[in-house]
Amino acid sequence: MSQIRAVILDLDGTLVDHVGSVTKALEGWLPELGATLTAELRGAWFVAEEKHFPAWRAREVTFAEQRRRRLRDFLPLIDSPVGLDAE
Repeated sequence: MSQIRAVILDLDGTLVDHVGSVTKALEGWLPELGATLTAELRGAWFVAEEKHFPAWRAREVTFAEQRRRRLRDFLPLIDSPVGLDAE
């Protein structure tokens, strides 16, 4: 049985088209929340990513917590409830 020895996150787009994959994901996810992807919303997602990802990278928060922080910033922009962490 092999073990995963490393996980590579390529947020600068060197190895993988991060911007393209995020855009495609947002295009699929936002309609489920009653929203349509706009340039402003796409930009807001990346602003939240840039704001909160460094805390995870510095090991100040867990990966899940930095995702929650991003959603707390982003969801109000589409009038979607944020909810509690447990939700």
